[in-house]
Amino acid sequence: IGNAIESGTDVDEIVNSVEEIISKLRESGATYQTQQVSELVECFADNLEARDGELGIRTGFEDCDRLIGRVLPGNLVIVSARPGQGKTEFACAWGFNAAVHQNKNVLIFSLEMQNNEIMDRLVALDANLPVSLLDSADALTNSRYGAGGWSMVASALSKLHPARISLHDEPGITLSKMRQVIKDTERKTGKIDMIIIDYLQLIKDPSAKSRVEEVSSVSRGLKEMAKDFKLPIISLAQLNRECEKHDREPRPSDLAESGQIEKDADKIIFLHCPNKHDQSQPNYQLSKIIFSKVRQGATGATCLEFSGGHFRGSAVQFKEASDTNDAEQAKSKFAGKKYGRD
Repeated sequence: IGNAIESGTDVDEIVNSVEEIISKLRESGATYQTQQVSELVECFADNLEARDGELGIRTGFEDCDRLIGRVLPGNLVIVSARPGQGKTEFACAWGFNAAVHQNKNVLIFSLEMQNNEIMDRLVALDANLPVSLLDSADALTNSRYGAGGWSMVASALSKLHPARISLHDEPGITLSKMRQVIKDTERKTGKIDMIIIDYLQLIKDPSAKSRVEEVSSVSRGLKEMAKDFKLPIISLAQLNRECEKHDREPRPSDLAESGQIEKDADKIIFLHCPNKHDQSQPNYQLSKIIFSKVRQGATGATCLEFSGGHFRGSAVQFKEASDTNDAEQAKSKFAGKKYGRD
């Protein structure tokens, strides 16, 4: 600009040059671009064909993938349940399937467990072993699997070693620190395809004046982060006790501490396993996977087996409370009656 002024260049030309420089700087640092619909129309058919048969990052459970639809960059997916219902296991299975079977780059933020605990779960998941057997070498050696248990662990480790999975177990992390970790990890491992967070209510916002404000701010921040980094974020979330008090399935209003989570989420998945331990009850070791909110997918539910701490596809259907009540009523209606002649 100084050289142009000294050389006597026309003022309008100088202004145009400066505006062009500023415009290029803005474009180089811009995350979002304004596009005309006419531009999108021209490439719509090609984009639609490219999507054909592609579900995004799949969970590995066929019925779940059918219901959840495409998991897109920018999506915030909430997986929620009461404690002990398998949230972390479900998320680990999703991350393992993405990294090992789809060659995706996965980053896991574990705010509750340490990295070695998440590693135990990943190994146990593929080896199909109870995670408690990985508490010590003796526990594995003295188990019913014996030497075979070590072979199963070795096989799992051979799959995990080349997988692009990064773990970060900083407790009480903030969103700004998360963004820095994402950038640092991408510099080391390349573009991240998927982020898993365990769990949303443990993320801190020091500027919030109340707990509800903090959780709401974190929820909005996660959605913005998913869009900024152009990747899906799978965040676990705790439920309040309402579903337990009333002995019913969870619903979006049960998400703990803030209704903002329901608004920000593109997809909400609930895990409901009411009879994990009582063999005499209906739905023993079955988990109902409820897709309560699904943008670009179908709401509904499917059933997985949840035994030994792991999820598996199930041919058995989840029995609804109404089905059980109808069967009991039919049984009592005809019990003790005599038909025909004595």
